[in-house]
Amino acid sequence: MTENRTLYFGISNCHDWYDKLKFEHGRLVASQYKEKYDILNFIITAYHLNDDWLSKDKGMRPKLANDKRGKAPKEMQQIVRAIKDLANGNKHMVLDKANSEKRVVDTVHHSGFESSFYSFYFGPHFGISIGTNYYIFPTLADLIMSYFNWIFDDSIPANEFPVEVTEAIARAVR
Repeated sequence: MTENRTLYFGISNCHDWYDKLKFEHGRLVASQYKEKYDILNFIITAYHLNDDWLSKDKGMRPKLANDKRGKAPKEMQQIVRAIKDLANGNKHMVLDKANSEKRVVDTVHHSGFESSFYSFYFGPHFGISIGTNYYIFPTLADLIMSYFNWIFDDSIPANEFPVEVTEAIARAVR
């Protein structure tokens, strides 16, 4: 099959997809992380940015992107894997056997209260469990944005994962 790069709407490289992810995150913030369509758009954009565009857009991706992807802490790598679980689970209704066997998300919680700033002030939110970690969606979305901010910032070395992101992940441990 020949490569055909003509079917796009002006979003044609990984930086465009990163801008789209920032746009989607802004919509989440505006809706206080509650609009299910914005949640799905954000997750699908993050999934395709990570799994398709950063892998294949060799000419435009940040220089350190692939090195960083392999050096994120284990918990962050699980969150990135969770993006794939959530995107595929929502797009395809069910995960196929191969994806189901590799999934990291144990449960999607619909409107459960957890002790967090967002739940206290804005009511219940979706959340996910990965092993003993629980991520309310506002925290999960912000961690995903922090991950991609790190990926796209070539001024930060690949072996320097942001401390504040590691600390936020640690707070999610039950």
